Amino acid sequence: MPFYGRVYSEIPCQWNHWTSGAIKITRRAGDQTQLDGCWPPFVCGGGSCFCSWGTRAHNFYNVLPGVEIYVEIQRCFDPPPNPPTDPSWHEVPLYFTYGGNNRYDIYGQDLTDGSWDYIGYFKFIEQQPPECTTPFCEYQPDSDYGFIFEHVTGPTYEIPGTNETVNACSTGIAGGQAGGMIMAPWHLPEGYIWNLYPCIDPNDPNYVIFPFTFTVNGLEQEIIPYVYVTGICDPTRPDPPGNYVIIQDLQAMEDLVDPSIPPPQPFDDHCNLLQDICHAYGSDPNNPGYQELNKYVLQEVVDAHEEMHAAKYIETFDRMKDQLISQLDQNRLFCSVYENMDPEEAEEQIKRIYKAYFDSFISDVEERLDQEGRDQFEEYILTHEDQVRRIGPYYVWLNSYMVFNHHPGCSPDDFCDDFLKAWDELQ
Repeated sequence: MPFYGRVYSEIPCQWNHWTSGAIKITRRAGDQTQLDGCWPPFVCGGGSCFCSWGTRAHNFYNVLPGVEIYVEIQRCFDPPPNPPTDPSWHEVPLYFTYGGNNRYDIYGQDLTDGSWDYIGYFKFIEQQPPECTTPFCEYQPDSDYGFIFEHVTGPTYEIPGTNETVNACSTGIAGGQAGGMIMAPWHLPEGYIWNLYPCIDPNDPNYVIFPFTFTVNGLEQEIIPYVYVTGICDPTRPDPPGNYVIIQDLQAMEDLVDPSIPPPQPFDDHCNLLQDICHAYGSDPNNPGYQELNKYVLQEVVDAHEEMHAAKYIETFDRMKDQLISQLDQNRLFCSVYENMDPEEAEEQIKRIYKAYFDSFISDVEERLDQEGRDQFEEYILTHEDQVRRIGPYYVWLNSYMVFNHHPGCSPDDFCDDFLKAWDELQ
């Protein structure tokens, strides 16, 4: 429950058998600290006597909401008549119980026999905070904050206004596969300028809220940008057969295979091409039966595969988006806190909180995808009907071409069983 006001605390001396010895008391409320003690003269090395009888009471004024209320009590175990030069202090275990009417009783454990004794209390006296001078909001902060998803097809993406590049084909993402996909989380680079609008919460005038927008390249936008980067990964492979050959579409494959293409040499790698077409179905290093591609990558198939990953990210993000919106709606300060803060300090604090929410949310999305099974979803995409339909025309054309030209050396039966089974089921 939000609280602003006075905190009063009492810790009596001589209340029970063990606090009649020497104890030190530290109490704190936010940045306010009070040090007290209860001990007779010449106890524990002749330390200065704060009190030997009575009650150690203290008021903490103008306590702000959210601050820590802290108490520590230490006891000395070296009573007179022969105190040591260096007293030995031991921290007393404490616990609190709620006594009603905003009062919390303090109990401490006797370190000699283990019993628990009442040793004082804290009481919260709520007061009206100073009036907030920030204007009321002119609108309700109930938008969805303008989330946008920019789907970028390509192995890399340069974040606007920076030299930072997101790589969809890093080892951790692509892992030797022909394609890769990564979600670049929200960014606040140079060129993205925060616009914060502190105003009184229309739903509770005791609070200041902080609606925001970004200015991007001079234009104010209500967005939090997330970018999905997908692309064909074309690593240089040190061992033969060398780099992948990217086949953009069916016409590009026909042009590649057609013997009428002028020298330097006609195409003569039909078997590897046919095998790679068939292995585009279900071909992933994390799945059983994986077969590494020889050389040929069907760009249309890989792009569609990665777009299905992007769609899964967006679907998961949307399912969890209310969680983030709820957190953002809680990003507010009590009026008295905000009015006592330096404006630049307040702005930086709010920005840090927002950024922490965004970063944590992206981690939560990733964790949800892990829980739902990335490998299983990978298998689902690789054997999806859409993938089979995209691969089919490549297989049909090349196999027909090879049969018509009496191509020796290989047949689909050598390496196309899985794909052909899936293709036949669609016919």
